[in-house]
Amino acid sequence: MSDVSDKQEIAEVCYRYGLELDSRNWSGLADLFTSDANAYYLDMPACVGYQAIEDTCSGALGVLDGSQHLIGNVVVKLNGDEADSICYLQAQ
Repeated sequence: MSDVSDKQEIAEVCYRYGLELDSRNWSGLADLFTSDANAYYLDMPACVGYQAIEDTCSGALGVLDGSQHLIGNVVVKLNGDEADSICYLQAQ
């Protein structure tokens, strides 16, 4: 059952990402990342470190009245203590 639990926890991080963005909950978003995390968003400079991720997201979303991030097709592959995950994200 550990594999199933691990996969579910990772999927929950993907879902929470969208919820934290839409609620503009930056402390909740920070809980999802390590301080040295990097993110690569299409047509944007790389975000190196968590603070760059938050700055990019808050800057992009701050000018909007609202947003909706839909996340689906979450696939998690476990390999011992490491995992790879991919999902679809549609942002409106």
